[in-house]
Amino acid sequence: MKIGKMNHIRVAHASDLHGNILPLKNVDVTKIDAWILSGDFFPNITRGNIQTEINYQSDWFCNERDTIFKALGDKPVINVDGNHDFVSLGALLNEYAYAGQVLQIAENKLVEFNGLKFAGHGYIPWINGEWRGELRIPEMTNIVDQVWDNGFADVLVTHVPPAGILAGPWGCSVLANSMTYKDHTFTHHFFGHIHHHKPMEHSQNGTRFYNSATGCQIVEMY
Repeated sequence: MKIGKMNHIRVAHASDLHGNILPLKNVDVTKIDAWILSGDFFPNITRGNIQTEINYQSDWFCNERDTIFKALGDKPVINVDGNHDFVSLGALLNEYAYAGQVLQIAENKLVEFNGLKFAGHGYIPWINGEWRGELRIPEMTNIVDQVWDNGFADVLVTHVPPAGILAGPWGCSVLANSMTYKDHTFTHHFFGHIHHHKPMEHSQNGTRFYNSATGCQIVEMY
């Protein structure tokens, strides 16, 4: 594994809020440089009825927009969407003219902030076909390969954790294998999805891992 050079930034990492804005409101935004939001930002009203969820989540965001914007405090938002997000947080922030920078990560592109490169994706291993972004192993392998093919980055942001790291018996085995056996320069990996490990961190093989499911962690990145 190759380890990259890390600039110093202070981020607030939140995940799996499912419509609970309170963890955002509790952060003193004057003391952070950016937000990392790693998915499942929105509440749900069904178990995967796509059009109903799109309408409901869009309306919810519109109703809560001012509260969300105030909580985020015009700070840059680095985002991936989760399996419960049937609309894109990044797209809605841009649509409603959020004053801060919006950096939406995707498997086929890197984003940069403060000299750091961020990579990642918002997909999860297959559960039962109800949720957005569920992939079987061959599809997930293709997505993770695309992330690695983008080139070396400093920070990885995914919705799902790698199997075996702050994930209990769950997580993504494809991601875990790539983290273990492929060269990379990720000094930090942010995720959520598995609520049993709410906000926690772990260090392994030169990478620091953060699961902030259902809450928020302040992370000093060096």
